[in-house]
Amino acid sequence: MPKFAKLSSKNSNRLILLKNLTWNDRRKCWKTSDLRQQWSTFNMDQLNNGGKSKIKDSLKIEVSSLDSFFSGNENFEDRNETITSELLKRIESCDINDLSLANQNITFFEYLKLVSSKKINELFLDFVKIIYEDGTSVPLDRILAQVPTLNRLIVKGDFYDYSKFNSETAKKLSELSKFENLWVFELHDISEAFNVDDFCNFILKHKSQKVEYYLYLRYPSIKHEYTRKFYAAMNKIIEEWNGKYEILVMINGLEYPFEC
Repeated sequence: MPKFAKLSSKNSNRLILLKNLTWNDRRKCWKTSDLRQQWSTFNMDQLNNGGKSKIKDSLKIEVSSLDSFFSGNENFEDRNETITSELLKRIESCDINDLSLANQNITFFEYLKLVSSKKINELFLDFVKIIYEDGTSVPLDRILAQVPTLNRLIVKGDFYDYSKFNSETAKKLSELSKFENLWVFELHDISEAFNVDDFCNFILKHKSQKVEYYLYLRYPSIKHEYTRKFYAAMNKIIEEWNGKYEILVMINGLEYPFEC
């Protein structure tokens, strides 16, 4: 059993900083560090609802769906995919640079609270559903519009009943202000709704900086015609590239030239 730290304070107005907050899925507890980088652990019940706690620097909540599946936990979805939501009920504010979530369901309002510092550098989302109040999915462009200081993006995993792409996503993505610090753009489960021509405009907008693109089409459901069009567009981008730095584009682990 982990040894839990005591988070309560005699001063109810004291702000408790939770630095580099991490969820330990195996031990079902939280881990945080202090200013001296000394780590302590505590459980969810030790965070009072509406308390004055603030997440600082980073937040990492990565729930393993495989561990829950093999353990025979039939209530996995009810118990684990809402950990982020349960946490935010007990948190007053977030001031983080790095956000990493896996196998979580959150609302757009909760996402806005997580990235409210407007200084997210690294964003990692793996099988994360972000939905509006009406239950519809939040597209990728709305997600990225909230993180203008982004330098490293990894978005993995999608659901057959949920997608971060629609017919306007790539166009609106290209219309966002340039991500001045971007250097890694990794996107998985790209569907046919993602307009590759509009995405090329996004790439060209960032040609004055060195960005690595790691792109993964949604196999096996994606049509061969779309794959050929995507390959052809990336070939053209690379062949006509006149950016300040050499461009790196990989598609499903393959390097240029892409066979159309």
